[in-house]
Amino acid sequence: MRLWPRGKRRGGLWAGPGPSSSTGQTVSSRRASPAATGHSGAPALSPAIAVRIATLAGIAVGLLAILVLRLWFLQVIGTEAFASQAEVNRLRTVQNEGPRGEIIDRDGEVLVGSRLVQNLVARPLELSGARRDRVIERLSEKLDIPAGEMRAKLAQGDALSYRPVVLKEDVGPDEQLYVSERRRQFPGVTLQPAFKREYPGGSLAAHMLGYTGAITEETKDIFTRRGYLPDEKVGVAGIELQYEGWLRGVPGEQTLEVDSAGVPVDRGLLRDVPPKPGNTVQLTIDSDLQRALEDALRERVEISGTATGAAGVAVDPRNGEILALASYPTFEPKAFVEGQDKKIRSYGLAANNRPLLNRTLTGEYPPGSTFKAITATAAVEEEVLNPEEAIFAGAEFEAFGSSYPNFQDRIDGFVNLRQALEISSDTYFYPLGNELWKTPNRSPLKDWSEAFGLGSPTRIDLPGEGRGLVPDRNWKRLAFAGDEYDEIDRSWRPGDDINFSVGQGYLQTTPLQMAIAFSAIANQSGRVLTPAIGKRVLDPGDRQLAALAEGRPVRELDVDPQTLHQVRDGLYRVANESRGTAATIFRGFPAGKKVAGKTGTAENPQGEDHAWFIAYAPFDDPTITVAVVVEHGGSGARSAAPGVCTVIAKHLDESRDICGEPPAFEQD
Repeated sequence: MRLWPRGKRRGGLWAGPGPSSSTGQTVSSRRASPAATGHSGAPALSPAIAVRIATLAGIAVGLLAILVLRLWFLQVIGTEAFASQAEVNRLRTVQNEGPRGEIIDRDGEVLVGSRLVQNLVARPLELSGARRDRVIERLSEKLDIPAGEMRAKLAQGDALSYRPVVLKEDVGPDEQLYVSERRRQFPGVTLQPAFKREYPGGSLAAHMLGYTGAITEETKDIFTRRGYLPDEKVGVAGIELQYEGWLRGVPGEQTLEVDSAGVPVDRGLLRDVPPKPGNTVQLTIDSDLQRALEDALRERVEISGTATGAAGVAVDPRNGEILALASYPTFEPKAFVEGQDKKIRSYGLAANNRPLLNRTLTGEYPPGSTFKAITATAAVEEEVLNPEEAIFAGAEFEAFGSSYPNFQDRIDGFVNLRQALEISSDTYFYPLGNELWKTPNRSPLKDWSEAFGLGSPTRIDLPGEGRGLVPDRNWKRLAFAGDEYDEIDRSWRPGDDINFSVGQGYLQTTPLQMAIAFSAIANQSGRVLTPAIGKRVLDPGDRQLAALAEGRPVRELDVDPQTLHQVRDGLYRVANESRGTAATIFRGFPAGKKVAGKTGTAENPQGEDHAWFIAYAPFDDPTITVAVVVEHGGSGARSAAPGVCTVIAKHLDESRDICGEPPAFEQD
């Protein structure tokens, strides 16, 4: 923009045009007068120029005002917020996991403990952009952690960027040293103490103890509301799940002053709230007896050649305390704790033997001839049987045009109740089922089964217990409601009770249910107990906080004591008299330690019969009841009874050599 008139500069002054050629006159150079410029010493401004100057001035003033306002905001309004953010960047709060409580047996032997480990953790807030990529590449190269895995974990952690993300659990000593010496190469990454579950007995009592695992997406909200940290380990199965509230440790908290790389500086530790360990849960389990039971199950399956698995339980018939509980095949809980994916997948894919299945609680089987003890009780109490009367038991029983054979078409002759239990005569019990079927408006076998605790969970303090099945008229009508069935199929016929009477047909029970039922016979008072596996809770100072096994519900059987006496006498003969189906195995037990029990061979349409044996001892004052079932194991006397014998021998401080050989021929 020009402020002066166009022209030529002469001698430092601006002059107009040169001499006119038309006049020939010379005009002398001179300064313009003040009147010609409009003000003294300066040319006049046009209106357009004045507007432009005013606009520029206004813009400059506006920018200055904005700058002043921003400075005022930063120094006055934002002071507190930025000071807080600076403090957060300077201070780091680390939450330390509290160790879970131990699980011990009745004598104090540690079944599950915890060991201190170091986890490699990162804070997503301090790892972003190119820095994150560099750190991931270094860690992947030096610590053998898949880069994709780390990226995925950090991406998930971005939602809660102030929470640390575990990149690797249980970092080894060499890896710990490498990271510790190179902290500035791994900003935002540090080592954090944690606790990992350990199992001194390996797979001992695995189904009972269970295992821990990470909080799942499905349960995250539940645990968050209960104050859990997102990366805490919680009980997933067994005792770990059942008593999670007692076992969980309370996390601690440390506040550290750190630099930009997250390395503690200056004052270092500013605040320290130590974690609180969880409480100890003591079980009713006898570890030595548990080992004996597990060894017996494994041995019986291996000897059988056809068995796919086995289950067993030992219970104190006086109070319902579980002394041992096992299922075979088993698994190693540490595989879940250490994330051994290959081994975990093998457990899931092994469909034939299902190692994760707790057969003692959830395996449901027809009980076979072991159920005859309940049928005998029902028949005497319903007054359809005189226990002293001898009844002819032939090779078969015929009713309503159907024939029901005795075991191996055997002819047993005239036998009373005690003798029928001793030799496990099917054709003695078939007529009893037929007579009980005739009872109007009710099903005595169903009623007595339920009175002994069948058909519903025992309410043991373990998760996932099965109900079993006690069939009746209503159940059958619903079960056969489809169009492919007719009214005859849906009706409860005599044959249903006949099969029911010998533990066959639709009846399904668990080994634990049958152990509790036999304990009601063994304890001589007809008390149906609620089993307990947790004994008490102790705080870290070994002070008792809760008595878990006390106050469990007990139901009294409405039964004549003489009836139970008759049944007990028959069960004694099974293990001790010459014709007893298990006498060759138990006959060697000394006086005062005699055994009573019942064999069972349950027919199985899917393959080989299931083998059962249930017994209690000492006969005069029982302190243990043991029930064992061997899936597809054949006859109870040859497959299941020897396993029960070794467990009872262990409990009574006898050598397993006291157990005799199984019978030379098949016994029911």
